[in-house]
Amino acid sequence: MGRTKDAAAEKVHYVEEEASEAAEKVKDTVTHSAHRASDKARESKENVKESAREARDKVSEKAGEMKEGAADRAERTKGYVSEKAEEAEEMVEDASERVEQGALSLFLRARAVVSRVLAFLIPPVSLASVSGVLHLLGFTAAYGMCIWVTFASSYVLALALPRHQFAMVQSKIYPVYFKAMAYSVGIALFGHLLNHWRRMSPLSVGMFQASNLVVALVMVLVNLLYLEPRATKVMFERMKMEKEEGRGKESVDTEEPSGPAVDPTIETLVARGATSSTADEKQKEAEMARMSEVLRRLNSYSSFLNVLTLMSLTCHLVYLGQRLHIQC
Repeated sequence: MGRTKDAAAEKVHYVEEEASEAAEKVKDTVTHSAHRASDKARESKENVKESAREARDKVSEKAGEMKEGAADRAERTKGYVSEKAEEAEEMVEDASERVEQGALSLFLRARAVVSRVLAFLIPPVSLASVSGVLHLLGFTAAYGMCIWVTFASSYVLALALPRHQFAMVQSKIYPVYFKAMAYSVGIALFGHLLNHWRRMSPLSVGMFQASNLVVALVMVLVNLLYLEPRATKVMFERMKMEKEEGRGKESVDTEEPSGPAVDPTIETLVARGATSSTADEKQKEAEMARMSEVLRRLNSYSSFLNVLTLMSLTCHLVYLGQRLHIQC
C-alpha cells in the first residue's frame, strides 16, 4: 500500500515535472512566437512604412516628372505658338509690303499714263502758251460780243420793244458792252505783245497787228468815254421833254381799250394846232429838233466806230487764221 502511494506520488511528481516542463516549453514557445510575431509585425510595419515612403517618393517623383513634363510641354507649346505667331506676322508684313508695292506700282503706272495723256493733250506751260491763251481769250470774247451787238441784239430789241423802252434798254446795255470790249481787246493786245515783244520790229506783221489792236481799243474807249455818255444824256433830255409835252407815253398793251377808240394822232394834231402859235412851243420844237439831230449824229458816229472796230478785229482774225495755217 505504502509503495503504491509512493509510486503514485512519484508518478504524480513526474507528471507535474513533465507538465511544468511542457508548460515552460509552451511558454517559451509562446513567448518565442510572440517575439517572432512582434518582430514580424515590427518588420511588417517597417516594410509598410518603407513601402509607403517609397510609394510617396515615387508619387512625388512621378508628380515632379509630370510637372516638369507639363512645364516642358507648355514651354514647347508656347514656343510653337510664338513661332507660329511670328510666322503669321511675317506673312502679314510680307502681304502688306506686297500690297503696298503693288499699289505704289499701280499708282506710278497710272501717273505715268496720266502724265503722257496730259503731255499729249496739253502742252507744257510756258510764257508763250500763257500769252497765247490770253490773246485768244480776249480776242474771241471781243469779236463775239461785237458781232452779236452789231447785227443781232440791236435788231431784235428794235423789233420787240417800243422806241422809248428800246432807248432805255440800249442805255443800260452799251456801257457794259463797251467796258467788256475794252477789257477784252486790252487782254488780246497784252497777250499779243507778250508773245511777240522779242522778235517785233517796226515794219513787221506783229507790229502792224499790235497797232491794229491799239486802234480798236482807242475806238472802243472813245465810244465808252465820250460818245455813249453824251448820247445817253441827250436821249434822256429828249425823253424828258417828250414826257412834258405828253408824247413820251407809249403803250405796249396789246389788249383793246374798253372805252371809245380815240386816234392819238388826231389828239396830237389838235394839241399842236392849239399851241403852235406860241413862241414857247416853237422854241421847244427847235430844241427837240436840235437834240434829235445831235442824238442822230452821236449814234451815227458811235455806230461808225463800232463798225470800224469790227473791221479791225476781222483783220486780226485773218492774221490769226494765217498763223494757224502756217503752224499746222
